[in-house]
Amino acid sequence: MKRNNLKEKYVQLYEDIQSIYGIYCILMSVLRYNDGSKNPTDVLPVADILEEKFYNLNISADKFLGEFYEKTLI
Repeated sequence: MKRNNLKEKYVQLYEDIQSIYGIYCILMSVLRYNDGSKNPTDVLPVADILEEKFYNLNISADKFLGEFYEKTLI
């Protein structure tokens, strides 16, 4: 029972990371679209760093969940 509960928590964490990454990508698309306007945003240099961090977190979550399923199913 505890193992299934832990598995559900890991899956929920993975889904949350995926959701956050998706929202961040949408937000960045809007900011980049506004970059050519009269009042461009000043957050793009910081946003590029954050985008890389979110991307790496997303890749790490994919790898972790894959390994987690592989270990629990074998």
